Amino acid sequence: MSPISYEITLISGGFTIIGVLIGSFIGYYFSTRLINRQDFNKAATEFRNAFIIQLNFLKYNVSSGSGDTSNIGEYLKAHYVGSHLIVFEVFRNYLTPKKRVAIDKAWEKYCNFAQYSNDKELALENLKDVLEFAKHK
Repeated sequence: MSPISYEITLISGGFTIIGVLIGSFIGYYFSTRLINRQDFNKAATEFRNAFIIQLNFLKYNVSSGSGDTSNIGEYLKAHYVGSHLIVFEVFRNYLTPKKRVAIDKAWEKYCNFAQYSNDKELALENLKDVLEFAKHK
């Protein structure tokens, strides 16, 4: 082999190695983004599903049949304490720090049950503000 063909072989081999490394990095980057998006969407679905009963009650006046519904705030408080707080804590871990602060504010606003008394529209609006963070990506 002449020195020129030897240099060409080294250069082409180097570009091949660089191409493989770049391709591997790109594949890894996009596959982790896809996995993260799928995990977020799953958590968002579980979060939204935990509020189906309350959404039906507030939007369509459909009661779950448990508890007195004359005071909306008391009804929501009675049904939120356990399962809602659990899914909220799990879901907020999928958010960026900036969005965590925002959802915490929306959550605090929603959980002020004394403000609802008989105001379903306000309760629905505040709940929608919380669920806004759980839109699929």
